Amino acid sequence: MDQDLPAFVIERTGAPVGPIVDGDSVIFFNFRGDRSLEITKAFEADKLKEFDRGPKPDVLYAGMMQYDGDLGVPKRYLVTPPAIDRTMKRISLECGCKAAGYFGNAEIWPHDLFLQRQ
Repeated sequence: MDQDLPAFVIERTGAPVGPIVDGDSVIFFNFRGDRSLEITKAFEADKLKEFDRGPKPDVLYAGMMQYDGDLGVPKRYLVTPPAIDRTMKRISLECGCKAAGYFGNAEIWPHDLFLQRQ
């Protein structure tokens, strides 16, 4: 799994082989919201405190989709987010399901389901 890989740089003679430089385009696609928010911040934020990025790269950055509509992250994205008006929690509550309280945070539930299957 990607989260188990240590950070690494492919290099030759001590220098990165393919650094992202000014003028490049970057398209990020990954479903996991936490990863998308982290990498988007690295490309879009004027200043970072999490790590030393150096100067903000002058790149055209876009996500495959908008990962956080409330924050507007990323600023550019390729696929319009779906309009979700009938969530599983709402449908369950309307049907009188007593377990509807289980449905929760959209950032966490895929991980909860994964752990339940183990």
